[in-house]
Amino acid sequence: MSFLHPHYQDSSLEVSDIMLTKANKNCIENEIKTISDSEAIITSVQITASVVNIARGQSVQLVATAKYDDGSSSIVTSVVTWLLVEGDNVIVSSAGLLVGVKTGETSVMAKINGITSNLLRVNVSEAVIIAIDVNPVLSSSPVILMKGQSQLFSAYATYSDGTYSRIDRAATWISGDTNIAKIVSAGSLVGVGVGETTLVAELNGISSNPVRVNISQVKIVKIDLYPVFVTSPVKIMKGQTQQFSAYATYTDGSYTSVECLSTWESGNTNIAKVTEAGLLLGINAGETTVTVSQGGISSNTVQVSVLEPVIIAIDIQPVHGHLGFKLAKGQTQFFFAFARYSDGTCMKLGSSVVWSIADTNIAKVASAGSIVGVNVGKTTLKAYKDGIISNTIIVNVDNKYLQLVY
Repeated sequence: MSFLHPHYQDSSLEVSDIMLTKANKNCIENEIKTISDSEAIITSVQITASVVNIARGQSVQLVATAKYDDGSSSIVTSVVTWLLVEGDNVIVSSAGLLVGVKTGETSVMAKINGITSNLLRVNVSEAVIIAIDVNPVLSSSPVILMKGQSQLFSAYATYSDGTYSRIDRAATWISGDTNIAKIVSAGSLVGVGVGETTLVAELNGISSNPVRVNISQVKIVKIDLYPVFVTSPVKIMKGQTQQFSAYATYTDGSYTSVECLSTWESGNTNIAKVTEAGLLLGINAGETTVTVSQGGISSNTVQVSVLEPVIIAIDIQPVHGHLGFKLAKGQTQFFFAFARYSDGTCMKLGSSVVWSIADTNIAKVASAGSIVGVNVGKTTLKAYKDGIISNTIIVNVDNKYLQLVY
């Protein structure tokens, strides 16, 4: 006999787990009959535990023991009726298997022949990790790499309630031998020596399956150097950057990216510098070259031209004034023009900038950087240089004031 809370609708137990077979029913009926026919009478029923703490999805086997008036006792786990006193956090099979299904607290007791047991308090916590599975991404196990190659791995945690999630970033990744392979980031391993090692992921005290990793020694026969998304020769402005990629071809015909494991060199570091990851930065205008090498093998040479910075934006503003600044009609207002360049610098432009009034019947450019109100109305002011146009200032002129609106 068993009790399932009527509000529980999502039991993960199989029917075979919570239902008795006909044969088992016959056995229990015989056991009950034997107990009933015996001269000994049950005086108490005891559940061996008083408190059970489990995670959602976990199970625990309960044991009920009956004591008789003659001083004897027997296990009656499969004979009693299991009752939930409150809550629907657990389910209990007829065989006394308790499973946590919701977080929270509840109470369970057993009953037989009108005798009830002690109360068992059950605390169900959130699901916990019970297993971690690690697999190489787009590869098979065991993983075979060449020295210098890298491989990504994924880690999935299975929880006590049957759910699972990817935990690459949360897990701690461990290489069995860091002289053979090292972890460079979450789930990424690179071969640094020759030999065999293992990789595991750990989280909350649970370790994954070990994945075997074999690092073999092959020789580089050539390295191909390419600028990313542009053609060679490379042209960049002073202050701009350019990413390069490098691919090594090995004696077995395979190839791999080697940007982070190679030595980068700029022919003239006064013109341009290159980082360990192959990112080039223009320092001064001029010509230089970029090469990369590894294992005594050098790449092709890429020509680089660093050009003078160009204007990327122009900002104009009044010399004296602010938003809504007013002047009497006929008076003059002066303006500054500032240029922002590709290398991040900013400079005030002089007479080289061209000033433009949209409607010269309303206002006119009196001289470089100054305007004067002519007639009542509205117009706009802009400045431009090298094909770059500034922000627009709206000029309102009336009988008394010239109003500037940004």
